[in-house]
Amino acid sequence: MEKEKFKVLLIDLYTIYNPANIQYVDELVEKYNRLEFDSLKNIFIKYNRKSAPYYDSNVGTDEHIHRLIKEYNSGSRTLQDFKLQSKIPEQPETIEKSVVLEGLKEIQDAQNEMKKEVSGQMSKQIGDVISDFESKIKEIENALKEKETLFKQLIEKTYKEFEKKTHSFSEKIKDDDDIVVRMFSTSSNSELDLPNKKIISKLGKGTRLILKDSDGKIIGMEIVDITYDGVSYVDGKPLVEVFLEKI
Repeated sequence: MEKEKFKVLLIDLYTIYNPANIQYVDELVEKYNRLEFDSLKNIFIKYNRKSAPYYDSNVGTDEHIHRLIKEYNSGSRTLQDFKLQSKIPEQPETIEKSVVLEGLKEIQDAQNEMKKEVSGQMSKQIGDVISDFESKIKEIENALKEKETLFKQLIEKTYKEFEKKTHSFSEKIKDDDDIVVRMFSTSSNSELDLPNKKIISKLGKGTRLILKDSDGKIIGMEIVDITYDGVSYVDGKPLVEVFLEKI
C-alpha cells in the first residue's frame, strides 16, 4: 500500500476513534510501512472492543480490514464521513450517572482551585522565609565587618605601641651607660669575660673577631646571634646578649 494512501486511511480512522492521535500518523506510517494490515487490526482491537458502546462485530474482521485497504488503495475514502453510533440505549440511570460525573468534575475543579490557592500561599511563605534568611545573613555580614574593623584597629594600635616601645628601647641602647652586655660561647654555653663588650655588641651577626682566651692564646670567633631584652631589665637597664662561636 502506498504510504500517502495509508496515511489518509489512518487519519480517517483516528478522526473516528481518537482525533488526538492524528499527530502521530506520520510516525505510524513509517513504523508500519508494509505492515498495514497488522496496524489496522491493532487499532480495531483497541477501539472496537466489546465493552465499547459503539461495538460492531462486523468492524475489524480480516475481511473488513482487507476491504478498507483495497478501497483506500484505489483512492476511495469510505470512512471519511463515518460517525460512531451507540448500540446501547440511554437509560435513566445513565443520565443520573452523567449528573454524578458532572458533580465529580465540579468537585475536582474546586479541589484544583484550592490546590492552586494553597500552592500560592506556600510560595509566598517560602518567599518570606527566604527573605528573612537573607536579611539575617546581611546582619551577620555587617556584624562581621564591624568586628573586622575593630580587629584591624586593635592590631594597628598594638603595632604602634610595640613600635613605640621598640623605638624607646633602641634609643636607650644608644647610650652605652644605659645597657648591660653579656657574652656567651655557644660551645660551652658559658659567659665570656671579654673586654669591650659594648663595642662588640654593636658589630652585628656574622662579624669575625680575633681574641685571646684565658690562657692568652689567640683564637677566632664569630658572632652568631645577638638578642635584645627590653623587658627583663638588669638594674633598670636593658639587657643585650651576644653569642659567639669558635671558628
